[in-house]
Amino acid sequence: MTSIVDIFYYILIYFFLFYSIFYLLTFFTNKRRFFADPKPRKYPSVSIILPAFNEEKNIAKAIKSVLSQNYPKNKLKVIVVDDGSTDKTVEIASKFKNVTVIRKKHGGFKSAALNAGLKYVNTELVGFMDADSYLTKNSIMHMVSYLEDKSVGAVTGTVRVANPKNILQRVQHIEYLIFMITKRVFHFVDGNYVTPAFAVYRTKELRKIGSFEENNPAEDIEIALRYLSKGYKIKNSYKGLVYTDTPSTIRGLAKQRIRWSRGFFTNTRKYSHLILNSKHGDLGMFSLPVGYLNLILVNIFIGLLLFGVYTGIATNVAYYQAIGFDFSDMFRKSFDTSFLSDYKTYFLAGSALLTLVVVLIARSKIKTKRVAKIKDYAFFLLVYPLITNVLLIIAFIQYIMKSKSGW
Repeated sequence: MTSIVDIFYYILIYFFLFYSIFYLLTFFTNKRRFFADPKPRKYPSVSIILPAFNEEKNIAKAIKSVLSQNYPKNKLKVIVVDDGSTDKTVEIASKFKNVTVIRKKHGGFKSAALNAGLKYVNTELVGFMDADSYLTKNSIMHMVSYLEDKSVGAVTGTVRVANPKNILQRVQHIEYLIFMITKRVFHFVDGNYVTPAFAVYRTKELRKIGSFEENNPAEDIEIALRYLSKGYKIKNSYKGLVYTDTPSTIRGLAKQRIRWSRGFFTNTRKYSHLILNSKHGDLGMFSLPVGYLNLILVNIFIGLLLFGVYTGIATNVAYYQAIGFDFSDMFRKSFDTSFLSDYKTYFLAGSALLTLVVVLIARSKIKTKRVAKIKDYAFFLLVYPLITNVLLIIAFIQYIMKSKSGW
């Protein structure tokens, strides 16, 4: 008789196969241009806004990366919006020529700083980049070409991890490689619904739709969904590279991921009319529903996995208590290999293998030296999902409780 657990696993396997086949078909259908961007026919003027709060360690590198772009210098402006920093952020930013520094009182979400900078923009395009990030020399040139298509509302860069130093950052490096492939898949089916780290918009259109929502914890999701709800597309530039610092501690990771998750819950609820709406194509019928299905199914799976582990530990503890803690008996017991023929084992192995294939495809396109080691991949597959899913549960509880948050 089929149990409820088996039924769940069948649903999960179906979802996994459907999701994987969709990804693979999209990749092979667009293989020739999957890792390419169109060349720009013109170079519109563009302002890059850098919101900053206590970024004395990063602000100089961020500004230099914009000023050194392979782009007409007379068409490129930099605006730093200081959100009440108490360190040397303003002092360092003010040393750069042709950089406008705006100061505002600290408070609210990052979107308030973005809107403060937007008031000073008089260029055709405007980009927003996190102050703890930096661009490669051709990033802007590769991105502006997409905005020549009037149906495109925004274009995002490809985010990579800058200088990963510990295992947590190296694991995020692996994760961002998967993000890179996902962004490109969604690029070709018009399914991207977030504009993280670095994105470029047409200035007039951004002002026309109301700029950034200042009471929103994740303005990059809200503004993207607002554009999409009005019929625009969100494109991704593969060569529009932006390197960003990632959290080096569990505490830092928790703060980031809880904000991301709360932003997802808040904004997808606000724009729930997009979900399962065929008028919005693959965005409504695939990428947004998959976002929720992934959260629900993966968390149930992690819960079952943890339950199985804890049950096994409890059983073994009870066993060794009964025999007087004779742990040497552990090595005399025969090893049960029956689990190797279980369909759940095949599913887990297949999931891990496909994940590694995606990572290797992404890794093959990066010209930098190898970052992650075997132990990092093991941590990514076996431990990291537990951490991120616990943070997701905390984020959901905070969302339900309407706890306050900042940037």
